[in-house]
Amino acid sequence: MSELNESPPEDTAIQASDSPKGELSPPPRRGISGAVLFLVGIIALVAAGTSGYLLYLYQTANPLEKLAGDLAVFEQQTQTVQDALLDQLTGLRDSVNERLTQQVAEVAALKQQLSALRNQQINAAAPTRREWVLAEVEYLLRIANHRLVLERDAAGALQMLRAADQNLAGLEDFSLTPVRAQLAEEILALDRIKQVDMQGIFLKLDALKNEIDQLPLRLPTYTRNTPSQPASTETSTSLWQQFMERLKSAFEFRRYDKQGVKPLLSPQEAGYLELNLRLMFERAQLALLRRDATLYQSSVGDILRWIEEYINLQDPTAEQMHQVLVELEQVDIEQALPDISGSLNSLLQLRRYSEEPVQETVE
Repeated sequence: MSELNESPPEDTAIQASDSPKGELSPPPRRGISGAVLFLVGIIALVAAGTSGYLLYLYQTANPLEKLAGDLAVFEQQTQTVQDALLDQLTGLRDSVNERLTQQVAEVAALKQQLSALRNQQINAAAPTRREWVLAEVEYLLRIANHRLVLERDAAGALQMLRAADQNLAGLEDFSLTPVRAQLAEEILALDRIKQVDMQGIFLKLDALKNEIDQLPLRLPTYTRNTPSQPASTETSTSLWQQFMERLKSAFEFRRYDKQGVKPLLSPQEAGYLELNLRLMFERAQLALLRRDATLYQSSVGDILRWIEEYINLQDPTAEQMHQVLVELEQVDIEQALPDISGSLNSLLQLRRYSEEPVQETVE
């Protein structure tokens, strides 16, 4: 027992033998104590609580700033999405428009090809009775428009319109109803015009012109003047005064306030008068053919004034010519004419073989 207590342990002996002589070995290392860990945990909890409290104070003190910031972010995101969608829609619209334009061009080309093929087939076939009648009606309507516009012949145009309407009625085609409706309106419009016999007026003027050489010139008229009785002379009248009274009675002075006395025409001037009257009649006839109402009225008025001034109206021929000219002066040769091109345009639209609208119109 004593030996065991006195002998040092084997490990202790080894450590003592290995260590340098006279030096002590360091004490053994120990781990972090629990108090230090507890203190670190308390500090971390205090820091976390302080941060949360500060964040709470920030949110509670400035709620509008946070809301404004969130709203700005939301608006920016919305604008970005809108710009992206707008770019996509723009590209899609351009592509659709391009495709639509291409399809319209293709459809137009197909229509043109179909129209050309249809025209070839129709032209290759023999014309039918309906086509002959429509061609004749178109010719009548064109001539009617030309006569009304160029010649202002309402009566001739009316006859042609009625003939065209009769030809259309013989076809018994309901597709021609719009054309016949236009014709009915135009016929009624021409019926309302007061017909003036231009040919008859022209022939009357020509007949009066041939009678110019038979018109007698106006002759001077003589009136018998009763000489005024000289005033009774008194004894107090001197010889000089009596002489002046007799001298005044030998002369007579007349005053014409309205129109002065004109001398009679010489034979040479009478020839010029006849030539001038013929020229006036021809000018009136030319104005009649041109439907110039102003020139016509002026010419007939000049003829009347010359006849009243230089021709003896007591003669039956001159009196009759004067009456006829007064009647002709009152004739209105210029009248408003209606437009009758509607029926022709409607017919041209129906006669077109293609589906395109008619381009030919009558002005």
